[in-house]
Amino acid sequence: MVQVDTWVASAGKNGMRRDWHIRDYNSGRTILKATSVWVMMNKTTRRLSKMPDEVRGEIGPHFNDRSAITEEQGEKLAKPRNKVVDPANKQFIRKGLTPKWGDLDVNQHVNNVKYIGWILEVIYFPHSLVFGQNVVAIRIHELCWYHQTIHASIIVEHQVWCFIK
Repeated sequence: MVQVDTWVASAGKNGMRRDWHIRDYNSGRTILKATSVWVMMNKTTRRLSKMPDEVRGEIGPHFNDRSAITEEQGEKLAKPRNKVVDPANKQFIRKGLTPKWGDLDVNQHVNNVKYIGWILEVIYFPHSLVFGQNVVAIRIHELCWYHQTIHASIIVEHQVWCFIK
């Protein structure tokens, strides 16, 4: 059994941050700490938009100033090297992944939860081969829209690389 603590905080004038702290319920041992930053985007111009004062005023009282990951704990991932991927190296492929209406965000793009679900399907399907590796980089080559079909694949080298196309 796990205990999930999550909260929202301000992230500058254009966004919000969501933090998670997941622990083993019995021992209290930390399993995972994560943070993500969300911003608003104008659907027409595809540029960042400032959060309206009315919205910020409504949700602002719920902001929590603590952070799951402090600057000292944070580890920046190395910038992925642009390498040519040989299709023969793709060891695990999941084809025919298609989003449903409920998988879309307000911009009609596939939402992050669905992408993570697809990644987990690819990583854990051949469980014995990928288990224990680290997911170092996730590359999403393009946005996926309703009724599009994509293929997800992983290349296992020293780390796991997950590609979604």
